[in-house]
Amino acid sequence: MKKYLFASLLYFISLHSQAQVMKSNNQFIGFGKFTLGKPTAAFGDNITYATKYTKDNHEFKLYNYLIIPGEPVEIMSIPFNSTVLTFDDNNKLVAFSFIKFYKKTDSWKFEKDARTDAEKLNDYLAGELNDKGENKMYDKTSKITEKGQEWNGAKGLLKVRQQHLSNHSVVEISFTANQ
Repeated sequence: MKKYLFASLLYFISLHSQAQVMKSNNQFIGFGKFTLGKPTAAFGDNITYATKYTKDNHEFKLYNYLIIPGEPVEIMSIPFNSTVLTFDDNNKLVAFSFIKFYKKTDSWKFEKDARTDAEKLNDYLAGELNDKGENKMYDKTSKITEKGQEWNGAKGLLKVRQQHLSNHSVVEISFTANQ
């Protein structure tokens, strides 16, 4: 019984550490192992190159983070299906996005599930950052609604976005460092 409790405690601590907000000088810099400035080498074989782009004479490389079995990317018990990492020309992490898809085929209440998870993330971040953030409406047309919450800090821009279409919804949490 003691072994089971100890193993359960270790498992809970490992999940919590992945979800922990990381700060430097009271400014948001990442979640758990996804922190600004971390080199590509720190992610080992868990990332695969996707593409590159140039902005303001700087080259950026996008990588897909491969979810490790038994180590999901989770924040507030919300598992994210996709993680995209952006590295600068010095191979340092400068942006990341965690994305979760909610399909109509998975649940008839996919929109409500997405809204609930986005609200949970907003409340969590507002509490951790001692700031409610700013409500945003990115797009609202007859076929799509895209809204979110933003925190613009000295280190960069943190966003929680929700997108609702007729057959699926998406919740994305992203952070982009100031250049």
